[in-house]
Amino acid sequence: MITPGRKNLARAMPVMIVVLLLDQVSKILALAALQGIGMIPVVPFFDFQLAWNRGVSFGLFNHGEPLPPWVFVLVSVLIVAALCAWLVRAERIRIALALGAVIGGAIGNAIDRFVHGAVVDFLHFHVGQYSWPNFNVADSAIVIGVAIIVIDGFGARAPTAEEGSKIT
Repeated sequence: MITPGRKNLARAMPVMIVVLLLDQVSKILALAALQGIGMIPVVPFFDFQLAWNRGVSFGLFNHGEPLPPWVFVLVSVLIVAALCAWLVRAERIRIALALGAVIGGAIGNAIDRFVHGAVVDFLHFHVGQYSWPNFNVADSAIVIGVAIIVIDGFGARAPTAEEGSKIT
């Protein structure tokens, strides 16, 4: 018998794999193209620009004395484990798919920290004096997955008293 948890894993796994593959392949290509030159302008508001993120999301805590990479890898493993526990209990398909994107992105960034000691960021948007912190495909998948979960949460409703009394 296929349990709901296994169904969720089967639904989320392709998303995880696609995110992880796109992330790692894009980083390999970015490193090959950008090491030594640092930046390739694409359009007036977007560049491919290599940056090593030794902090957390969007370069937070990337200044001063960085924590050792193993700390971030350990935290990532714990977060992925917690997200997997949530995944097997998720009640809606869209939550399972969104968690697949978040988990795939988290694994992609954890691989970078393990292999390089930092996350490879290379997508850079800027307008005038404003410059968004460099990011990567994994970061994008994490943000999109979290956004879907948050939006889904706004649409969730508590059961009415009548519906609640039917729960056994």
